[in-house]
Amino acid sequence: MSAGKPVKYHQNQMCRGRADQPDAAGTFDVWQVRGNLRVVGKLGPVRLNRDLGEFEEWYAEGVGLVKSSSSYTDSD
Repeated sequence: MSAGKPVKYHQNQMCRGRADQPDAAGTFDVWQVRGNLRVVGKLGPVRLNRDLGEFEEWYAEGVGLVKSSSSYTDSD
């Protein structure tokens, strides 16, 4: 089997703004980020060009990632 072109992943992110995020450790003032992940390329004879899933993350200044949520699509 010969090596082909690499499969590429495209990730888009957008900051949705600030919010208060309650957590077991307290309530954080966070930046809310949403995005999606897409795969493009060729795996053997199979062409890939599809969305893999969506994610949402919350970041607090001085703390870092406070919460992360994701959903992935099933293959057809």
